[in-house]
Amino acid sequence: MAEFVHIHVHTEYSPLDAPIALENLVKKSKALGYKSVSMTDHGTISGWVKFALACKKHEIRPIFGVEAYFVENRLERKRGNHHLILLAKNDQGIKNLGRLTEQANVDGFYYSPRMDWELLEKYHEGIIATSACVSGIVPETYMESGYEPAMRHAGRFKEIFGDDFYLEVQYHNLEVEKKAYEGVAKIAAALGIKIVGTKDRKSTRLN
Repeated sequence: MAEFVHIHVHTEYSPLDAPIALENLVKKSKALGYKSVSMTDHGTISGWVKFALACKKHEIRPIFGVEAYFVENRLERKRGNHHLILLAKNDQGIKNLGRLTEQANVDGFYYSPRMDWELLEKYHEGIIATSACVSGIVPETYMESGYEPAMRHAGRFKEIFGDDFYLEVQYHNLEVEKKAYEGVAKIAAALGIKIVGTKDRKSTRLN
């Protein structure tokens, strides 16, 4: 059986979204028997060093990531964005996540640090991507514009990341999720994209 790992995890570096301190997250994950723990805070990788040190202390493998703010064109000054989970699978992925978040702040910042298709195409190597929660561009587009536009977005992610792109299902028994993920499941079947199940981990309870 494959090892289970939470890949959508917020910490103190997502202050409006999570109360858990990094040290507590890593310590609790170790106590629950996890071999790895991820960190995917909103729009920032500023906690990575502290995360790495905590994981070394508690002898658990870190998975470096970010819940990025995604738009189709980062140079367009328009309110609104989508969520996108990005995880480094190797050293190159760590470097590229650094480049992506840097550029999202340098020329993509508009209320939040935003990245776009152009940046993903340039810096995708070594990165695993998931479509994130219902705030991702695939489920949101399905809800707002229907199946075909949402499938085009999913197809473009697949072109960029190949088998390292997954459609994410994050279910909390909300009506909006039921409708959105019906569309996500159809798109996954049509395009041959694997589905990954997550929980939006925000508390000290990780079980």
